[in-house]
This record gives sequence, structure tokens and C-alpha cells, in this order.
Amino acid sequence: VPLYYAAVGDRYRTLERIGAGGMAEIYRVEHLDLGKQFALKIIAPELALREKIRDLFYREARIMSQLDHPNIVAVTDFGVDPKHGAFIVMELLQGEALRTRLTREGGLANNLVVNLAIQIAEGLDYLHRSNLLHCDIKSENVFLCQPPPRQPGRITVKLIDFGLSRSRAASGQHPSGAIRGTPHYLAPELIRGAPSTPSMDIYAFGVLLYEMATGECPFEGELDAVV
Repeated sequence: VPLYYAAVGDRYRTLERIGAGGMAEIYRVEHLDLGKQFALKIIAPELALREKIRDLFYREARIMSQLDHPNIVAVTDFGVDPKHGAFIVMELLQGEALRTRLTREGGLANNLVVNLAIQIAEGLDYLHRSNLLHCDIKSENVFLCQPPPRQPGRITVKLIDFGLSRSRAASGQHPSGAIRGTPHYLAPELIRGAPSTPSMDIYAFGVLLYEMATGECPFEGELDAVV
């Protein structure tokens, strides 16, 4: 049953489904009092009842709500709706994922690669100085916002999807089989089970640089071949 037009958390009216990410659905919503539109990420009640999933979802919300940087998507609210499930409310972004653009165009022009890379690096630097790790840097999690009307050439980058993020203090050894993330971007030491460190985000950023310049990742093929 579509969630469209339902009220969530007694404050938001859903307008349309705009995407999905992992176990969550993403909707364009309107705040009933402010009349302002946001993006709402929600997991169904049956998933919210699973303690591990609910804890991961709330950890993502708490991490994101602490962040304030122009190259990181902003979270404004989160909570639980008894009918629809746990939700996170974020700024509504207009544009497309970097992966979508690379699929359509292939490698990007050098000046655009440099522009996007600087913004991604600034977002990562802010995270690391805040003692946080993204842990899932990839082209699907880099969003290219449409340029403002008065700045037709400027694209603003936003890092999104902090579902695997963690604090550096909480990063420990990964037990066998517990590695999470996209294989093409995983640092070799992470695959071997080493603790997560900023260098692993930087490795993924290096893969992303190659992908922006060429239109493809440096390591391709089946999972075993990539690893």
C-alpha cells in the first residue's frame, strides 16, 4: 500500500516516493505547519521491531544530526510513527547521484573531476576531524545538487547514506564475515578484518577519483575477482 498522502509523525504529509536505500524507502514530504518540503527516510514497523535494525537506523540518525557541513546532507528530525515505522527527516536535495551521471556520460571532464573531488574531500575531512568514519564512500552515496539559478555552472556535492558510519572510538576488529560495504571500494586491510580508520575512507575516495575520471572502477568483475 503506498505511503503517499499519509501523515507521518503527525508532522509530515508524504507527497511521493522518490527512492529506496537498503531496508528503507525515501519520500518527498511536506511539514504540515511550516509548509516546507523535506526528504523522509523510513523503515517499516516490522523492521523497526527488530532491535539490531532499529539500533542501526537510530545510530545513523544520531550521527547525521550532529553534522553541519555544506557537503553533507543535513538531518532535521527523526522519530517513530506507530503506523508507518521509524523515520529520519533530511533536507530535500534536487539533482542526481554521481553514479547516475557516470552511467550516462562515462568519465567526466578534468575540471569537473577536480571540482567534485575537492568538495568530497572537504566533507570527508570534516567527518574525520569530528572523529567519524563514513565507511561507505561510493558513487551512489555522492549526490550532485542542481546548480542555483544564479550560478548555472556550480554543482554542490553532498555526501549521503550514513547507514554504515561509526565513530572512530567504536571502530574495532571486524569478526570474520562481518565486513560490510561495497567490495569495489573496500580497502584491502578492511577485507582482512583490520579496524576501520580514516585511511579506509581515503582509499574509497581514491577509487572514486579513478571512477570519476574514467567512468568505471579500477577493479571490476565478480565479487571474488574484485576482492
